[in-house]
Amino acid sequence: MKMKRKMHYIFRVLNEKKELKSFYILALMIDALVFPLAQIFTSYSEKWLVNAVEFHDRLYMNGVYILSAVVFILIFFVNPLAEYYKEKNVSGMVRGLKDRMADKLLHFPLEYYTNADRGRVLVQMTSDIDGVKSLFSWSLHRFFLAVFYGFGSVALMVCLCWQLSIVMLILAFFEIVCMSKVSVKIQKLSKEIQEGKDGVNNLYSAFIKCLKCIKMLSLHDIMYEKFSRVNTEIMGLQIKRVSRIAGMNVVNDFFSAVNLLGVLFAGIILYFGGYVDLGSVMAFLVVQDGITYMQSLKHI
Repeated sequence: MKMKRKMHYIFRVLNEKKELKSFYILALMIDALVFPLAQIFTSYSEKWLVNAVEFHDRLYMNGVYILSAVVFILIFFVNPLAEYYKEKNVSGMVRGLKDRMADKLLHFPLEYYTNADRGRVLVQMTSDIDGVKSLFSWSLHRFFLAVFYGFGSVALMVCLCWQLSIVMLILAFFEIVCMSKVSVKIQKLSKEIQEGKDGVNNLYSAFIKCLKCIKMLSLHDIMYEKFSRVNTEIMGLQIKRVSRIAGMNVVNDFFSAVNLLGVLFAGIILYFGGYVDLGSVMAFLVVQDGITYMQSLKHI
């Protein structure tokens, strides 16, 4: 449901900015495809490199040279250009949004500014603009990267060796389940921290707005204590989030080592059983982390 609402908003904004739509989508797709393609080509390069040594066949090296050149072009030429045009279109979209917001503010009646909390309005505007920029600049990129790299890695591994793919998928399943539980807790803390920061901004606005009353009624100590308490709560949440992130990194490193050893162990058994060549086992090591990218689809 969350992703459905975001996609509805995305298409609405793009329809309003039709001149940006085609260039933005093209740049976004290319930018999201570069890394998966580079990883897949690199895995095949490693496969052919090992096979050239294993089978003493120099023809494999021709493929290695070609794929290495393609990877070089993708990373150093295609990716920077795609990212540049994507961010350029996002900047144009954000600029248009700011213009529309300014136009709306200028047309609001005076009564609105008399009754409204101006600090809260500014905080909400800034938050909304940052949210739109993050959505079009990073969230969509992460979504398509997860789709292309995740499903592309699975398809490649099945083509290389379906038996080893099953082992990899089982290991990845346990990693995704554990990482998801930790990630949900971190996201909950991040939301609480953001809400706390919004509260601090509102307090700043209230201080400035009611400064005369605070001085007249000698409420300095009470307001300072309130502000200090909110800041202390935010600091506690931030420390808790840092500890959770550190724990998640430990879990991630543990599963990365288990996946690596699991693939190597199963690959060696299958290699001596004649089910797979050594180059394919090495190719698995390059693209095995692609499966875990699909985990991020839950949180977009």
